[in-house]
Amino acid sequence: MSVTQGQVIGKAIQFQPLTFEDNFKHGHMQHIISFDDRKELIIGQLHAVQDQWLFLMAFHQSHSSADFSSGQEGPQIEAMVGECRPMRQLKKLISRVAPSPSSVMIAGESGTGKEVVARAIHKLSDRHAKPFIAINCAAIPEQLLESELFGYVKGAFTGASANGKTGLIQAANSGTLFLDEIGDMPLTLQAKLLRAIESREIQPVGASPPGSGRYSYYFRDQSKS
Repeated sequence: MSVTQGQVIGKAIQFQPLTFEDNFKHGHMQHIISFDDRKELIIGQLHAVQDQWLFLMAFHQSHSSADFSSGQEGPQIEAMVGECRPMRQLKKLISRVAPSPSSVMIAGESGTGKEVVARAIHKLSDRHAKPFIAINCAAIPEQLLESELFGYVKGAFTGASANGKTGLIQAANSGTLFLDEIGDMPLTLQAKLLRAIESREIQPVGASPPGSGRYSYYFRDQSKS
């Protein structure tokens, strides 16, 4: 649809340059856009900036401890193409996150490569030889999701296997569990998962007491606009 000059109402908006310091000072993260790249690279830059903020929050680091300069090359990650400044920053940040056992929240719109980021972190970590297990929380019925994640013991419910079942959390022991679409997980199950993350202990359905383990959790949710 074409728009003539007479149909344009209002006046042009002038955008002021933003810095990371400005965003932290105001208590929220704003989108920093460069119009030097093509559209797909602008989108990538938006998510690179947001991912940096989310990763830093996961680490409880001060923004002053992060190096956002473009003077150094990031690690070589085969699954992540592109050598623009935001991609180099993201790769460098992945290399900093990878050695830590901390849980990480990865947010962004559909198709921006959040699982690619999670796999890159896993590959660069000391857990790279251990399992990387991904589960789509939105694709599993609510009544089955708990037993899929935590497993169950013999006689836990009608129809339960006589041998019980190992949950995905236990299967990912010493490795990485990637929880896709975690926002669709029922709140009651989120509370149980939070307990497992905080205590590093799991309790299969029908079992007591919980057992301990070493896991890293990567969470992903779609950005809501």
